[in-house]
Amino acid sequence: MLFRLFSLPVATALLLASCQGNPNSSETTATGQPAEAAPTDTASVPTPSDGITPALLARHIKVLASDEFEGRRPFTKGEDKATAYLAAEFKKLGLKPGPGGSYFQPVPLVEIAGTPDSTATIAGQGKSLTLKYRADYMFLTEREQPTVEIKNSPLVFAGYGVTAPEYKWDDYAGLDVKGKTVVVLINDPGNAGNDTTLFKGREMTYYGRWGYKYEEAARHGATGLVIIHDTKPAAYPWTVVQSSNGGAKLHPTTPDHGASKVALEGWMTLDAAKKLFAASRVIKPSRATLLAPWSGVVGCSLAP
Repeated sequence: MLFRLFSLPVATALLLASCQGNPNSSETTATGQPAEAAPTDTASVPTPSDGITPALLARHIKVLASDEFEGRRPFTKGEDKATAYLAAEFKKLGLKPGPGGSYFQPVPLVEIAGTPDSTATIAGQGKSLTLKYRADYMFLTEREQPTVEIKNSPLVFAGYGVTAPEYKWDDYAGLDVKGKTVVVLINDPGNAGNDTTLFKGREMTYYGRWGYKYEEAARHGATGLVIIHDTKPAAYPWTVVQSSNGGAKLHPTTPDHGASKVALEGWMTLDAAKKLFAASRVIKPSRATLLAPWSGVVGCSLAP
């Protein structure tokens, strides 16, 4: 696995209220540095009475979305052009820089480019099931280490993987998933299920987000979590899962370098999940169904 650390500058605008001094004066900022002078071309600067208009938004979108900015991906020339454009527009508006005399603040990020194994083997009850990378599953990790391996980790089905006290719902109640890989359904009970009286009905809550599911599994000590993709409740096809999780990804770096996260963050197709349940002799899985021990090496290999 290849990972690189970067520091992403993020634009911040501190719009001062009417007590702000003359923008053309030589006053200094709180850091003691001279404040950046406001532009002299005030004719092109919108005033508060102008408001935000469709034409104004369209002008900025047309520039930032142009091919010249190359998608504005962090750590590319396109991003440099985008941040320079934002800084120039802030100056035109007479905005003062933030702390440190800059419109930007650093946000440390890590880029992780994993190479998952081409197959994953699930074994149990004298049977084995081999799944293929991309066709059946997508695996990744946010741990900043050369190799992540999952060996002989029991698979446990845990409903939607949700603990929501305000809805009196806890898929982890009575479960011990430490060292195990949790398999869960996509979205939340109200959004993906048939009972719209649950949670907020068809309006998906925070509990339906995949990021929450990974975090909740980590809080319960799980080794990994695999989400069963279902196109209808997800409202996007499996190809979106493939394209979103098949290459290098940027993540905010953490003090523990991702050690508090689950080692494996994964997705599985609905067809692959049906094969898994069938191989486990489970027709209608209930919460806490022990599916099978996960054998073989699953995860990310060292990138060349």
